[in-house]
Amino acid sequence: MGKKVNLNSAVALRNESDEHLAPALTKLGYTESFRLVDAKLIIGYSCVLFAGLMYYCEKKFKNDFGNAEYVKYTEILVVLFFLSEFVWYIFGKFVEKSIKYVGTKGAKSLKVSSHLKSKTDPVYYLEVDLDGIVDEEQIEFTKLFNEDGFLDFAVFAKYIAEAVQKLEKEK
Repeated sequence: MGKKVNLNSAVALRNESDEHLAPALTKLGYTESFRLVDAKLIIGYSCVLFAGLMYYCEKKFKNDFGNAEYVKYTEILVVLFFLSEFVWYIFGKFVEKSIKYVGTKGAKSLKVSSHLKSKTDPVYYLEVDLDGIVDEEQIEFTKLFNEDGFLDFAVFAKYIAEAVQKLEKEK
């Protein structure tokens, strides 16, 4: 259940681990939620819509800046485009951050974020948030991957389960 990963690349190890968060959490009964992805897609599609409308206006008015109606529409659409791009950036930077998994189990809401301290540090840093209760875990990649570069899913799922169950007991 995985692919061979370069053991000398902490980023590749983190990406492979991130890809296996959903299956590990599904085993614990969590259902993945795509609300953050859907919101980001809607914002991105609005950017494309405004760009498309600018192109349409350009073709309709033949790029005639002497036409006051064309200039008005172009100004409005340019402002809307840059506002939606700004919202898209802010959403990614401050709302979505490094969240790799969002899921629910009944009334419980779970968010899992991951990061590396540096590209050369072979430690997987996880932040698990269960209904506002946050726990940070550190897992060395050498414990998760075998010497051939394959993720040991059973070990990975065990670490994830321990982190989540610790928070479930606290709640």
